[in-house]
Amino acid sequence: MTANKRKRSMDSGKLLLILITALVLGFREAGAQTNWQERWDKMVAAAKKEGVVVVTGPPFAQTRQELEQAFGKRFGFKLEYVGVEGAEAVTRVEREAVAGRLTIDAMLGGNTELLNLFPAGRLAPVKDKLILPEVLDPAKWRGGKLKFNDPEAQYFLQTIEFVPADIVVNTSAVKPQNITSWKDLLKPEYQEKIATYDPRGAGQGTAVAAYVLELFGPEFVKQLYLGQKITYTRDRRQLADWVSRGTYPIALGVTPPELIQARQLGLPVERVFPKDGPGGLSGSNGVVKLVRNAPHPNAAAIFLNWFAGKEAQEIFQRTSNQLSRRTDIGMVGVADIFLPKEGVQYGDKYSYEYTAEFLPKARKILGDLLGR
Repeated sequence: MTANKRKRSMDSGKLLLILITALVLGFREAGAQTNWQERWDKMVAAAKKEGVVVVTGPPFAQTRQELEQAFGKRFGFKLEYVGVEGAEAVTRVEREAVAGRLTIDAMLGGNTELLNLFPAGRLAPVKDKLILPEVLDPAKWRGGKLKFNDPEAQYFLQTIEFVPADIVVNTSAVKPQNITSWKDLLKPEYQEKIATYDPRGAGQGTAVAAYVLELFGPEFVKQLYLGQKITYTRDRRQLADWVSRGTYPIALGVTPPELIQARQLGLPVERVFPKDGPGGLSGSNGVVKLVRNAPHPNAAAIFLNWFAGKEAQEIFQRTSNQLSRRTDIGMVGVADIFLPKEGVQYGDKYSYEYTAEFLPKARKILGDLLGR
């Protein structure tokens, strides 16, 4: 055989190998496509028979309304969104589980359940329920991966991540440039002029207090919260109203929807960024969990996949003003004051270590310092 014939034979062999490889990969891809699609179609059919999915989430009226409408239109059965604070949702699920009369299928909120419902076995894994390619594609998520906050990386799927507003001021009463450090809040002129979401329970008030404790220690917490005679509230709208009207010209832990609304109304409120504590990354209300032995398990799995997808994440981001971890949404609905700044080192306040190890110790210290 001549050299040219041998070369043509080798080239033909390579071409044949390439064609066979392409066909095998194509068959595998088609099989995978058929596999997830069949599984998804069966789950949707079973969910429609269940007829409803009941989800607890933050009490944001527009979020509830738009999620319910979009979900019903997409799947043809009802999403019942129960807007409650996280602590109330946990209490309700625990009470129902003990009584053997569960009504809740899924929960949107933070990581609090890592300390109660999770160790008690009240939650079901979410990882094995994720089906849709748009959810499982790591390229669709910041950091190139889905983020789970539990030690098994199966139960707590975090879909939101942003820098919350720790300190907000009424600019008619307090110049933002006068607060460049957390220690500036100890100035005598600010005594009885500061309000906060209650730091003695779950929520943003506790997150801020724990952050301050981590930065400066117990003595500073006493000087700030007790020495400055800070006023507490468990009403997020009241806190935003107080700082907007100047009743308390400094507020700690104002939630994004209330702050954005105040800014849109032209009220004189601004976030300040202390150099000695720029804040930490929060998942806020964007962690989705499934309840074990839920009454509508297939509907819950449909909601899980949908909520982690582009459509629901766009709605949740826009209506709650909390930045999604998805990369295909953009910044719609999120003010720049909540965006992580390039070059700034932020701690992850939604990691398992922070939630399960630091926070319980911090809450005990805060309880001893501030009362319960």
